[in-house]
Amino acid sequence: MTRHSIPTGPAMSVEDAPREATQSPFQQTKTNEFIPPPRFIVEDHPEAYNNRYAMESESENENDNEDEENQTYTTYPAGQTLINTSPQHIPQETNNTVTSPIVIGIQKNGYYDDGDPGWNCKFCQAYMWYGERIGKRRRSVNPVFTMCCKHGKVVLPRLANPPMELMTLLCKGDELSKHYREFIRAYNMMFSFTSLGGKIDHSINNGRGPFVFRMSGENYHRIGDIVPEPGQAPKFSQLYIIDTLNEIKNRLDAYARSDRAAAKKLREPLVLLLKNMLDQCNPHVKAFRSARDRFDVEGSTGYRMRLIESRQSDGWTHNLPTANEVAALIPGDFVLNMETRDIVLESTSGKLQRISELHPAYLPLQYPLLFPYGEDGFPLNIPIGFEDSTARKRKNVTMREYFAFRILERRWEAPTITRSGRLFHQFLVDAYTMVESSRLRYLWLNQKKLRSSSYAAIQKAATRAGAKMAEQGSRIFIPATFTRGKRYMKQHCYDAMALCKYHGFPDIFITFTCNPKWPEVTRYLKKYNLTTEDRPEILCRVFKTKLDNLIGELTKKNGSLFGPVAAGKSPLHVTYINCLIK
Repeated sequence: MTRHSIPTGPAMSVEDAPREATQSPFQQTKTNEFIPPPRFIVEDHPEAYNNRYAMESESENENDNEDEENQTYTTYPAGQTLINTSPQHIPQETNNTVTSPIVIGIQKNGYYDDGDPGWNCKFCQAYMWYGERIGKRRRSVNPVFTMCCKHGKVVLPRLANPPMELMTLLCKGDELSKHYREFIRAYNMMFSFTSLGGKIDHSINNGRGPFVFRMSGENYHRIGDIVPEPGQAPKFSQLYIIDTLNEIKNRLDAYARSDRAAAKKLREPLVLLLKNMLDQCNPHVKAFRSARDRFDVEGSTGYRMRLIESRQSDGWTHNLPTANEVAALIPGDFVLNMETRDIVLESTSGKLQRISELHPAYLPLQYPLLFPYGEDGFPLNIPIGFEDSTARKRKNVTMREYFAFRILERRWEAPTITRSGRLFHQFLVDAYTMVESSRLRYLWLNQKKLRSSSYAAIQKAATRAGAKMAEQGSRIFIPATFTRGKRYMKQHCYDAMALCKYHGFPDIFITFTCNPKWPEVTRYLKKYNLTTEDRPEILCRVFKTKLDNLIGELTKKNGSLFGPVAAGKSPLHVTYINCLIK
């Protein structure tokens, strides 16, 4: 078997590390510097690399009706990269970081393989598929990608290497690691500071299909008082302060009140391991532990705890937040001018406080096992980088761009988030609701800019005899530009009907469905010992790449597979597309 050296990124495997390595690729230094993982020697996939795909040797100017018998098939040596150039695929030497061949092209069985994510964005070093480049109709030896960092405009600090205990649980592959990944949501909830709003649908996982995280209703994060009310058991952030001598038992009992069946399968030694890990590295845990020590001496009466929004140091370079920056204890009679989004926890107010999605601690308080060092989530005013300040229209990174950057794997960055399986599902749903909530909030605060007062319905209600507008409430109008909104869907439906009215009924109805057994997906997941349900974004990315290839074949100017296209409409769904062509 031929062996090639390829950059596999932060290979999260303990057993695969070379024996001569003196330091783990994920060992945390005192200065939180990143230690690049070694370049591992991996074997090629025999079904992918040994049998090269059938490539057309004739140029694209040749007659398109040439018989298949006249086509020649070439086997390319290692060290070359197959560049996708429709309708032929030419091997070329590249200056990219890929040092072993990427499978791209048409196989002998007629299947078009999009290869492996072996290309790196030159700005953020994200692993990308060649089909995800911009300018797909051009032949590019050095492709450019924008879905990861907007061509270098989004610049965020790399996530620090996780503690060795967490890395081993995520990637070792032994019985304990499999148990942790199966119940990772339960262990994260056990150490979470905040409660997750919205209604989680557990019935969807009663069958034998893959795990699905589905939530309905408004999503939000809330945090309670410093100490529980008399007669009530501690939960969430209170577990870091109250009765810490029996903390392990208290955490298991708190989770058992929500899911008794799953709580019986959790393991006390693993809970103790995670507790000790967070005590050593998480600044939010240290802040609550400091409050516990103060309360043990002076008592909790008369004190409040403030979760600080602003940071003294620059959180967008290489600095991690400290315990003094994320929280502070203040006397109950001390009045302080605080930021709008600061959270003040009372001793015993009996009320839950909602944390703003724009608070830097919104994500790390909910996901301590995804952000073990308490890295800040999405705050406002993240500047756009690598662009002329005089020419740019906006100066800050959006929330959608922030999450698009975070959910991609990169060179020299530990993929702690993407390797967290079912907790990664919850994180993606939480991220989507955060983006949608921020967009709805913008529409709510900018109704005048949207000219909502000109809508006929509100005018009729205002002029109706005897109508009181105060009794009718405040109506918020959502424009057609809001994705997946009612008017948005109606507008697309009307556009499709207009095409049918002008061009006639469609001639072809094409259904294109995502297949989790695609070679591009199975090769990637097999390399890291993952399943398709562990990485839903990989399925979406491969599906989008193949969808673009299909639409490109159907809309060629010189004639598609079914001839010239007069009109088309393709309503896109999550994992399939229905395409109408006339």
